Amino acid sequence: RIGIAPPFYNMIAFGRYPLPIFNDIIQFILRWIVPFAFVAFYPATHFLNRSGFETFCYATPVVAIVLVFLARLFWQLGVARYSSTGS
Repeated sequence: RIGIAPPFYNMIAFGRYPLPIFNDIIQFILRWIVPFAFVAFYPATHFLNRSGFETFCYATPVVAIVLVFLARLFWQLGVARYSSTGS
């Protein structure tokens, strides 16, 4: 048994490297499925004045707001379906 923490640490390691070094499938996953690019890569390109990613840099707050909204929605759905045992 390895638990849940090591796989998450391995996924976080993807955020340490520039996005363009990965192939297209990994880039898609890091952009849209597990959005590490919006947490680390795009803000770093903005502060380092790198060109080519301006649209994604400015979309970062929008993505954050959408993800917070979705997280709240999933939380509320989970709480609505929750039923405990006991009295």
